[in-house]
Amino acid sequence: MPRSREFEPDVALEKAMRLFWQKGYVETSMDDLVEATGVSRYGLYTEFGSKRELFLAAMDHYQESIVGKSFGVVEQADASLGEIRRYFESLLEALVQPQARRGCLMCNAATEVAPRDASVREKVGQAMTRLSSGFRKALDNAKTLGETSIDAEKAADFLTGTVLGISVMARSGAERWMMENAAALALDSLLPNPYPSHEEI
Repeated sequence: MPRSREFEPDVALEKAMRLFWQKGYVETSMDDLVEATGVSRYGLYTEFGSKRELFLAAMDHYQESIVGKSFGVVEQADASLGEIRRYFESLLEALVQPQARRGCLMCNAATEVAPRDASVREKVGQAMTRLSSGFRKALDNAKTLGETSIDAEKAADFLTGTVLGISVMARSGAERWMMENAAALALDSLLPNPYPSHEEI
């Protein structure tokens, strides 16, 4: 008879995701995962497959839980500049917490694993597309409302790059003011004529 499952897969996946997020893929061993989840190797292999497959599942879980919760404000149908600003404020607040200097799991995976793993690279690409698409729709709304006149497509990609850059800064221990400056300049660039000429001052 097959063994009965003695753990909740969703709970184990959440714990595995946070361990990968903290330590990275390479530095996380199966023994680490067993200890963090409280699930035996047999249980993890049976439910998720290999360590790599568990990592891929953790990336999906991160998108659904962490990104969905934080970036959801920008993905609202009527989101505009206010929602973009609130997202950056919440992102910065999360990244500067001492216990949260983990950066972004997707961004960490982009630099650590994606160069040599096509499946990870694909998931990272999907994550960036999600950010860019969400920003673009919110910026389109902002243009309709007269809040900005910026090229929405280019600005969306720029904001996506800013998010990734700030996440790397947080992971590397950058000062809070450096991350705040990067975000502030990106947000200011969305405003109509944010940098007036000398004649207008």
